[in-house]
Amino acid sequence: MEKINISNYSHLVNENIDEDKIPFNEATLIEIEPNNNNIDNKCSEKIKSFVSNFKEILFNKKAQYIIVYFLYFISIIFYLISLIGCKDSYSKCQTAEYINLYFLLAKCIIISSLIFIVDLFLHFLMKLNKYNYFIFFLIYFVIFYASRGTNFANHGTYNLIGFIIFFIFGFIILFFLYKFFFYCYNRERKKWLAILLIIIILIIIWNILTPCSNFYNGMGGEKIINDPLSDACELQIPSSCGLDFLTGLSLLDFSFLRRTCEGINNDKEKFFKYLDKKNNEYNNFSFPRTEHYPPKNSFTKLVDYVEKDIKEVKNNEEMEHSNREVFVSFDKEGMGKIEIYLKKNNTLIEERRKIAEKNPVKFENIYILYIDAISRNHFRRKMKKTTKIIEKMLYINRNKVQNNSIYDNYNSFQFFKYYNFDANTIGNNLPFIYGSSHKATSGISMTKFMKEKGFITCMTHNSCNKELFEWNEEAFKEFEFAEWDHENLALFCDSNYEDKNNIWAIVDGKSSVVRKCFYGKDSFEYNFEYVSQFLEAYKNERKFFKLMIGDGHESTLEVVKYIDNTLSKFLENILNNYSDDKTIIIVMSDHGAQMPGLYDIILYKERIMEKFLGCFFLILPKKNNNNITNYDNIFYNQQKFITTYDLHDTLLDAINVDKLKYPKMDNEKGQSLFEKINGKKRDCSKFPGEIETCFCESYANK
Repeated sequence: MEKINISNYSHLVNENIDEDKIPFNEATLIEIEPNNNNIDNKCSEKIKSFVSNFKEILFNKKAQYIIVYFLYFISIIFYLISLIGCKDSYSKCQTAEYINLYFLLAKCIIISSLIFIVDLFLHFLMKLNKYNYFIFFLIYFVIFYASRGTNFANHGTYNLIGFIIFFIFGFIILFFLYKFFFYCYNRERKKWLAILLIIIILIIIWNILTPCSNFYNGMGGEKIINDPLSDACELQIPSSCGLDFLTGLSLLDFSFLRRTCEGINNDKEKFFKYLDKKNNEYNNFSFPRTEHYPPKNSFTKLVDYVEKDIKEVKNNEEMEHSNREVFVSFDKEGMGKIEIYLKKNNTLIEERRKIAEKNPVKFENIYILYIDAISRNHFRRKMKKTTKIIEKMLYINRNKVQNNSIYDNYNSFQFFKYYNFDANTIGNNLPFIYGSSHKATSGISMTKFMKEKGFITCMTHNSCNKELFEWNEEAFKEFEFAEWDHENLALFCDSNYEDKNNIWAIVDGKSSVVRKCFYGKDSFEYNFEYVSQFLEAYKNERKFFKLMIGDGHESTLEVVKYIDNTLSKFLENILNNYSDDKTIIIVMSDHGAQMPGLYDIILYKERIMEKFLGCFFLILPKKNNNNITNYDNIFYNQQKFITTYDLHDTLLDAINVDKLKYPKMDNEKGQSLFEKINGKKRDCSKFPGEIETCFCESYANK
């Protein structure tokens, strides 16, 4: 029996119907079905009605002012919360470090209040309803423009933008999806709704019920050991884990906007943004050396120092023979190119050789590869090529022969309970570099010890800061600093990389959520190029370098992966050409990813834990095993609670420094990893007032 859908003849409804136009006989059954187009029209009308009502409520005078007042004061509250430090003690908030923030906040409130008063005037007296809603958002513009963060602990605007983008807009999108599917539901959308619901349910179930087995895992089949019969601390494991799945999908990788760095941030006009325009006729320029620049001065002062001392260069010959090392050249189209000429210092070589002859050490090459803000687990997720290299040298596989490859000459170690004091750079770097906490009054630079043992030193990182963080000159006035022999920082004070008046931009500079491109390359490539020249220039000398990369300092957890290819090649180059049986290689971070983002909302516990569990891998020569160090001790310590105090003491041990001769340092808090650590005395309780959040508790203290 044939079925005919009468909706196909709906165009005849308002006409004189000719019965002959509709086929019908006794064997025909007319099935009346709803017209989907009519339902769609009704749905469309409902959506329009909903939007109209929503706009009427939103633009209503009372609702408008309630919303704006609420958002305005919430913004002020968030800004106050971002002033990390004032929550610790009232007296600390009265120090010079915070006074400027209060002035900034006062300026923000005053200007915003004036705008608000003007808006009230326009609304009530001039009846400019069409414009006053737009003027309301000027308040936000002023807050975002004025309320910038001033240091790594206080991310200011960056936090506010992250909160609004990832939370409020996400909520709005989900709300409208709900309205679309449930307010305008019909049969045609049933299958798509079902598919969407199944996907959402599967993700929720996977995220909640999937055991965090991979959180335990390390390289080469090694795992976290939580054994009450051992002397190690028990490291908590999050109840649900989703980072492996979500970061594997690269959902937030905005770097597709910059598939390649070719041609990105090469602008001569931007280079001259804060420079003397009289020199604009030149095309070649040199950046100043910063080795002698005081580390306690602020980021802004360092930028000003660099900008005032950028000089024009006439030709390539002058580049090669001047004392400067980093240059930028622009072509006729204004496209720039960076050239590096590290200057070998023969006088320095002779001086350090004499010192080295009188000071025997265990290791004569000490290399630190430092990535800001990456956890141990996230290192394995994103640095796959580098992970494979480290994995080939693991101490547990020390008896395996790999076809006489370079990896047979080294042992690598991974530290599962390397714990960070807080999620900020300064709290972890001061114990590492100076042997003192951020609450201490004094400390001695590791660079100073190295130079006193005859090492030639080098430091570079893609950030315009002396040590990746802002110094509090008052708090650290008694710290003993030491200048590096070679230092590459000035390049990254260039306005093409980071604008000094917008240091927390999210698409350029150190906090960019897309690839940190700079003069046609990833910015970190200039770090590797500079250190490569350093290694070649001083190939036969005692060397100490610290190569720091800030690409993990952003909120998506994705940008850091672009380091992997270059880092893995650089590490192989070191193993093949610049290391021997007295070489230490350290791959480390200060803490895990800590910039606020979407993952903080959906995977809060896991993200918080990873903030405090940075990565630390140690690579040592096999030949050193029998005559200088007991590598079984290091292997044993892989499961112990360790901090950057222990890294500091390990380096002192490597160069034969007796730390007891230096009472200014916190000598009781660290221990060399070449010695067997007593885990019963190791957990967060060993560092009262220093560790922000604890996830590792000693069984002995329970």
